[in-house]
Amino acid sequence: MTRPPWPRGWGSRLRLLAATCGGLGFAPIAPGLFGSLAGLALVAGLAALGAPPRLAAGALAAALTLLAVPLGSRLARDYNSPDPPWFVLDEAAGMALALSCGPELGPGVVVAVLILFRALDVVKPPPIAQAERLPGGAGITADDLIAGAAAGLAVRGAFAGAALLGLGGGGLGGASR
Repeated sequence: MTRPPWPRGWGSRLRLLAATCGGLGFAPIAPGLFGSLAGLALVAGLAALGAPPRLAAGALAAALTLLAVPLGSRLARDYNSPDPPWFVLDEAAGMALALSCGPELGPGVVVAVLILFRALDVVKPPPIAQAERLPGGAGITADDLIAGAAAGLAVRGAFAGAALLGLGGGGLGGASR
């Protein structure tokens, strides 16, 4: 992955830091995973401050999306790339959305959501691939939001099905509500 040149102005530097989740997007391998972990860390931080985890995740997903769409459009244009690989703010937004759609958060739920979200974001089955074709920041961000919603809802369904079958969470966390 080619790392973009460090911009000169403070505004440009702040945009690049936000887009890369503090530089995590420059990871030499799997920058999307690191962006997803940034979203998870932000949700965990809000929950540690006393916010209800799924509500915090939903609010964070909305805030990150409102930042990612225009920022993605701007940086795609500035760096002449339709979806810069180091732009991982969209993964943070998608992960936050996945956590907001999933069952009650616990370690097992978080791991399941993270794995499924990353798999859907990499494989991009329909309609995720089609969403990526939207112009600018909308396309950069939409595929991650759809992958996040799908991952969270699928894990929620799996945990609800397990509860109906009497399989429970097995200490994994995540009551189906």
